[in-house]
Amino acid sequence: LFRSLARDEVADLQKQLANYEKDKTSLANTKARLKITEKELKDRQWEHEVLEQRFCKVQAERDDLYKKFTKAIQEVQQKTGFKNLLLERKLLALSDTRDRKS
Repeated sequence: LFRSLARDEVADLQKQLANYEKDKTSLANTKARLKITEKELKDRQWEHEVLEQRFCKVQAERDDLYKKFTKAIQEVQQKTGFKNLLLERKLLALSDTRDRKS
């Protein structure tokens, strides 16, 4: 009876040891995957930061170009408006001159 209990206990302990070894291996593998994943996360965060900085720079360049474009359009509109005014005055002057000669 004692030997039977001892054998059962030994078999149970062997199963527990096998499970322990399996769990230990699983834990080691999980820790290794975690380390790789953490490294990948750190790399992605760095890439994100670089892209964020580039994005801000491109946005600033876009805004600057838009301001220059708007300013150039306004200058062209102002010049054409002034030229149109001069042409209208010349046309009126010519018209007045023609009317006086007639």
